[in-house]
Amino acid sequence: MCAAAATYVTVAFLAPGTPPSRPVVAVAERPYEPARSLDVRTVIVAAKPLQFGVALTADALTEVQWPSASVPPGAFDSREGLLGPGGQRTVLTSIAQNEPILASKITGPGQRGSLSAVIEDGMKAVTIRVDDVLGVAGFVQPGDRVDVIWTHNERKPNANGKPSTDAAYSTLLLQNVRVLAIDQILDRGPQAKPAKAVTVEVNAEGAQKVALSANVGQLSLALLRTGSRPNSDYRRIGVEDLGAPQTPGVKNLPPQKAEPEGHVVAVTRGTDRSYYEITESGRREVKVSGKTTPPTTSAPQPE
Repeated sequence: MCAAAATYVTVAFLAPGTPPSRPVVAVAERPYEPARSLDVRTVIVAAKPLQFGVALTADALTEVQWPSASVPPGAFDSREGLLGPGGQRTVLTSIAQNEPILASKITGPGQRGSLSAVIEDGMKAVTIRVDDVLGVAGFVQPGDRVDVIWTHNERKPNANGKPSTDAAYSTLLLQNVRVLAIDQILDRGPQAKPAKAVTVEVNAEGAQKVALSANVGQLSLALLRTGSRPNSDYRRIGVEDLGAPQTPGVKNLPPQKAEPEGHVVAVTRGTDRSYYEITESGRREVKVSGKTTPPTTSAPQPE
């Protein structure tokens, strides 16, 4: 028995692949620390995607726990507060699934989802007739910001006070106005679509400008970058500016005085030179800013 035991120990020690013994290292256990509790509150969110005009019902809402420090303003903390007495509420803008239901995105109790519910206090809604070009090829969507440009003809009088040919001008009529609806649609569409009418939100003076300018000219839209601010560096553009180099930072300037339309000649008296416009009613001396200057001259004529 002793010989058998010795043989077994020798074979086990000399067998290949036997891992050598390693020292055992003791690891100190870290004491258990309970997780810190997060301050949360109940927020009502959409249980499914909601589109404009959808009436809010209990099955379209669900409750989630939201960090109290990041709860958006206007959120509701109970279904009763959202669907309580006073009448049913209607969605005013698209709400994604799991997005909080905010007071600014729904109507008041008993109100229907119409354009009047979207207009801010003290503002008006006016509609501008456009086509696929003037409406920025349909890329303008409800909620975007646009500039309204007025293109019109202005009749300049000549030197005799008689009407002359019309001159075309383009003026920046309104800046950074909010688009409320495209045609009869108050919600953003999935893709660009040409429109026939664009409804914008303006103040009382802006509504008057739109109504008047639409009757004496043509209105077009310029789509603005999101978050852009009104810029005061602009001026009225005429046909004579189309071939001129662009000058940045120039503010809106008053219209230039009409140029003489008659034949202008220069008259020299000794060392003095004067310029006269020859018209059917006679002649008149041409002066600009108190100085005699030639708008368009022929060869000097000695008197």
